Amino acid sequence: MNGGIVRTRSRAVIMLSVAGLTGILAACNTAQQTASTVGTTTTAPSTTTTTTTPAETYFTATGYGELQPGTTEAEAVASREIGAAPVDVIGCREYAYPDGPQPDPAQMAADAKLEAQYLKATAEVDTWSEKHPPERSGARQNAEGAQKAADAAGLAAKSAQRMVERLQVFLGSGGASFGHGRLRSLVAPPGAHTAEGIGRGSTEQDLRAAYPSLTDDGEGRWSMPSPGNPGWTFAVDVESGKVKQLLLSTDTVTC
Repeated sequence: MNGGIVRTRSRAVIMLSVAGLTGILAACNTAQQTASTVGTTTTAPSTTTTTTTPAETYFTATGYGELQPGTTEAEAVASREIGAAPVDVIGCREYAYPDGPQPDPAQMAADAKLEAQYLKATAEVDTWSEKHPPERSGARQNAEGAQKAADAAGLAAKSAQRMVERLQVFLGSGGASFGHGRLRSLVAPPGAHTAEGIGRGSTEQDLRAAYPSLTDDGEGRWSMPSPGNPGWTFAVDVESGKVKQLLLSTDTVTC
């Protein structure tokens, strides 16, 4: 009896153990399936970021970006391809490129004052000469007229010097010049080049090879008409065998 009971109990224990293990395995399988399902549901899809490189802007015989023959001053400022305010307002209104020189209000005010003094002195000399012709004036009047002329000449020299200095900055940094609200000239900034690879520092030989239709204007300047833009000229200044500047300009727009 005891042996049978033992055997019966042992079998019952074994059956319970097997049943328990079966339940545990089933629970484990269910948990794995649930975990797998959860993992599949919460896994974010991979994404790929595509970076687009902006197209390079070339300085060409027909313009520079949105700056082209016919562009108005207001349109150029709105395009943000030039600064928001001019860097020079003596004569034509000249703008630098956004990364170029910024307006200097103090210097611009000094230049405007000098220009006003020069124009006033010149007008006084003209008026004096009309009222006091040298051949009909005495020594005192002639001396006074000579002093006025000397003062005007001194102011003219200072004005011309500042004009040269401003021009050097404009040509060096590049920019756009406007007369009466219309584009008059463009100078390529340092680093800019044509689609053919011609820019500051290019050799004269490479320039001639890229643009065989250029005409030698003398004094280091090569030029050709701007295609499709009557009155406009594409020009390249060369110094010591190397390109110094690229320009696009017209004589049909005055300051």
